Amino acid sequence: MKWVTKIMIITVAIVVLFGGVAIAQKLTIGLSFPSLSFAWFAFLEDAVKHKAQQLGDSEVISLEAQNEVSKQISII
Repeated sequence: MKWVTKIMIITVAIVVLFGGVAIAQKLTIGLSFPSLSFAWFAFLEDAVKHKAQQLGDSEVISLEAQNEVSKQISII
């Protein structure tokens, strides 16, 4: 039973010490659209960029496949 307590204490210590590391990392959001000529996709791109700006310290990478399925697959 003592070893279980020790493991729990070590686990809690690790989470406390390194838990903030994940928060400090920059968020990257990737978007792949068939075509931005469709109003919905253009709206979606703008909405994601706006939300990323609100979150701060984030980057949005948005690429358009020009209605080519193979190109969109390679983007992903």
